[in-house]
Amino acid sequence: MSSFKKQVLFTTPVVILVFIVAIYVFIVNSLPLNENNRAIYKVIINGVDYFHTFWTALLFFGLLLFFKFKWYRPIHITVVSSTIIGQILFFGDCPISRLRIAICEKVNLGETMDGGFICHYLQKYLGIQPSPEIITAILMTIFVITLFSSFCLFKKRVIKI
Repeated sequence: MSSFKKQVLFTTPVVILVFIVAIYVFIVNSLPLNENNRAIYKVIINGVDYFHTFWTALLFFGLLLFFKFKWYRPIHITVVSSTIIGQILFFGDCPISRLRIAICEKVNLGETMDGGFICHYLQKYLGIQPSPEIITAILMTIFVITLFSSFCLFKKRVIKI
């Protein structure tokens, strides 16, 4: 892997997290709350939900693509590392979930998200209520599998004679 690709691979998670925090600060502190902006907030919440669904699908189902397609490996490493770094920086909470909760609290929609995005929607649509610790353990397992695979299984082996 070239040095440019390595730099992009390691800086992308930070850029993604800075972007999420910037949106959070802008929406929570700058956008005034009135009846005209209430519809804008609902559109933003829906957009955050769609993005979060896409991100979660990349995270969990991307592990299959990681083993199947070589071109997808850097993308999956970026998604997984961004998620882990965000969990660490937000003390175990997902930054995207925190963004959605902050927007909902500002608008007073009465919507709550107990236990994070995945736990909330598993409970809402399937009636399954896993604890956030189980989701975090699954996330860490995906992280370990991804790192192990990328550094051990897919490492180019050069034999010198």
